[in-house]
Amino acid sequence: MSVFLGLFFILLAVIFYILTKKYSDPMVVVTASWGATLLLYGTVDHGMPSLSFHVCLIIFLWVISLLLGVSLFNYHKIKKNKVLEKNLFFSDFNNIEDNQVLRRNLNVYFWISVICFFPQVYISYKQAISGGENIFLNMRLASAGLIESEYNVGVFGYGKTFTIVALLVNLLIHKVGQSKIKIYLLFFMYFVLSILAVGKSQFLFLIIAMILVWSFTKTISKRTIIIGFAFLLITFSMLQLARSNEEDDQNDVISGMFYSYLFGGLPALDQVVNSEMQSSEFGQNSFQFVYRFTKAFEENKAKTENTYNNDITYDGYLFVPNPTNVYTIIGPFWLDFRYIGVLIFGFIYGVLFGFLYMKAIQMNIYGIITYCLFVSSLVLPFFGEFIFAYLSYFIQVWFLSYFVDKPFFNNIYSLFNLNKNYS
Repeated sequence: MSVFLGLFFILLAVIFYILTKKYSDPMVVVTASWGATLLLYGTVDHGMPSLSFHVCLIIFLWVISLLLGVSLFNYHKIKKNKVLEKNLFFSDFNNIEDNQVLRRNLNVYFWISVICFFPQVYISYKQAISGGENIFLNMRLASAGLIESEYNVGVFGYGKTFTIVALLVNLLIHKVGQSKIKIYLLFFMYFVLSILAVGKSQFLFLIIAMILVWSFTKTISKRTIIIGFAFLLITFSMLQLARSNEEDDQNDVISGMFYSYLFGGLPALDQVVNSEMQSSEFGQNSFQFVYRFTKAFEENKAKTENTYNNDITYDGYLFVPNPTNVYTIIGPFWLDFRYIGVLIFGFIYGVLFGFLYMKAIQMNIYGIITYCLFVSSLVLPFFGEFIFAYLSYFIQVWFLSYFVDKPFFNNIYSLFNLNKNYS
């Protein structure tokens, strides 16, 4: 069943590509990603069970509802804003007031990134040496909030969002011959902070976002794409080895990682949808942001884990046969609301990415940056759910990318006297 459904989605992806001529189109991305994942799952010898008709039906409903949401935006007939495109990529910034504002804002973002970088590194160091012998595991558990630590990045953690937005915007507006020093510094800072968080998804989002941003500037090459994914592959392997136990076989750790991340979510979702497991609180996965926000005003601010009725997991993990705690992008919504959750939130995803892509092809900076940074949710749906689970981060990215070319930070310029030099 998974092979036939995968072939059907790939056929849709080919049709959408013929119609749009864009690999980055959300309708192409979502059908191609699900199609490739299901086809590989049904043909590769991975030792995992075949998918049931039930889970294939749920995946089908998710994809169709997402496509319906995207289709609300008839962006295929929208022409790019040629004036803005010319201003961004071909004109002299010094002669355009809007771009002077953009460069000043980027300067503010850069210095906020630098100021927040060093405290984050120091706090990560303290977290690393305050736990067990595996320092990378200590940092990972602390950054994920899975262990209590007396050291917390606090407000300095927001600097990482400034860093990634500043990096992507600088890549977007960079012209041949201009200095790349700030781009290199921003990349270095984000790379270091991601290493310290020991989170593979951060590298995944970064590389895919950079490749897509370059595609909007038409400066991407096949060589760059190959290097980017090779870098991603090596980094993933190194991080997984760093988080593993010393007695584990390295080859087993790496192969298990790829099977678990690439395919593990599908049989895990299959187990969940064919069980009675359900969220114990109303919308506890879909509305995590609301629960966390209200928790901040309670007297007891201790983090609590989500619990489930008829829980079939072992401390949050299912064995497929390797342990995994990811049930694809669909799992959280199914656990909250069953079929209604799959249909409604699939549609919401489609509306969101359809709107962002429409703004992106109109060459709006916030559309390009937000779409490129979060389209990984569509590229790798088996990797997890990243919009509603990290809604605060999504809002931060949207806010910073929306105001990056607007005179919003004039008071900051005056306060720090940054408007004297914004080269």
